[in-house]
Amino acid sequence: MTPSWRKGEQEHADVNAVECDLQIGYRHVEFLVGSGAVETVCDPSAFPEYSVTPSDGSRAGTHYVSASGTRIPNLGEQRLVAATEEGMPCKIRIQSAKVSRPILSVRKLVESGREVHFDDKCGTIRNKKTGQSTTIRKRRGIYMLGMWLKTPN
Repeated sequence: MTPSWRKGEQEHADVNAVECDLQIGYRHVEFLVGSGAVETVCDPSAFPEYSVTPSDGSRAGTHYVSASGTRIPNLGEQRLVAATEEGMPCKIRIQSAKVSRPILSVRKLVESGREVHFDDKCGTIRNKKTGQSTTIRKRRGIYMLGMWLKTPN
């Protein structure tokens, strides 16, 4: 699923590449990979092409607690369709809350049959059933996972 024009391209796409993204039905997004995150979560405005629907957490009045101790209410969930940078298709159920950036929960990855490994330069997420893996990049001390988000028509 990774567009062929992206293979080997530099980290940041230029304006023409971004326009091409939209034309082929995907856009590039990044998730912070959080080993301390209880849930995979993002602000609903990060993925406006996907509707927010009520979740068990939003119906129950669930709140998350930020690193600063602020309580953040669960607003529902979004069900994303994406592909890894290596081209593997995936679906992600993400909880909606007012957070500063999309966060991918290592706990949720492990619970869903993935193995997550970090070292001093990068990391990997490996599906234990299929053996397929995707690379996590480390930038400015933060582990980030790039993905191609399908933009529904």
